[in-house]
Amino acid sequence: RDENASIMKPWVDTSIDLDNLQRRAQRIVAEGHADQLLDRWPPNVPTFKQSTQITMEHGQLIDSVLSVIEAEHGMPFDPPKIAKPRTRKQLAENAREANSKPIKPDDSEPADPSAIETLKTHYRKLSDTEREWINTQTAAAKHEKLSVSIDHIPSVRRFEIGRALVAFATIDSDLFNPALNTVGAVTGPAGRRIGALTTEQARQLAEIGRRIHDGETVVITSTNTLEIPQ
Repeated sequence: RDENASIMKPWVDTSIDLDNLQRRAQRIVAEGHADQLLDRWPPNVPTFKQSTQITMEHGQLIDSVLSVIEAEHGMPFDPPKIAKPRTRKQLAENAREANSKPIKPDDSEPADPSAIETLKTHYRKLSDTEREWINTQTAAAKHEKLSVSIDHIPSVRRFEIGRALVAFATIDSDLFNPALNTVGAVTGPAGRRIGALTTEQARQLAEIGRRIHDGETVVITSTNTLEIPQ
């Protein structure tokens, strides 16, 4: 700036995919959920019409709001734009990344319908903040193409994941990642770690969450896992 006016426009943070965020917002509006988007828009965050003022932090806040609304209405996600590799090294890195993605776990064992209804009742009794936390986790799993929706597939594995999420929603969320480490979840983004849980891992996670919820003391170890003293 000089003394009275700007001498150039603010730089746009090119690490934010504003086009992707805007397309998702437009789809939410087109599906009839404009009121939810308006009500949940993060405070003090510019609109898309003020795109030159949107920072990386703003983009992350907008993404979290869009993810929750998309999860609530089962809306698909736009895949992130990935530039085509230009070198053999990039090709090799992409291949390793593809090979590291976990195989979708087995959802063939059906859950008891009455247990599912009980779980849904517990979910509805949670606070808005607690439900929003769960929706963020399930949206992240769906983004990794590892949906854990029990409405889509009412399996035992997805029931146990849902039971674990409901338990951890009511306790310190900082314990969730160490709990995932404790049950041997795969490495990678949070959505992948949740979506790739096996039935046994999800059952262990739900049990850890229940015990913490019931007041048992846990210790975060040096390896970022949980220890529950006997």
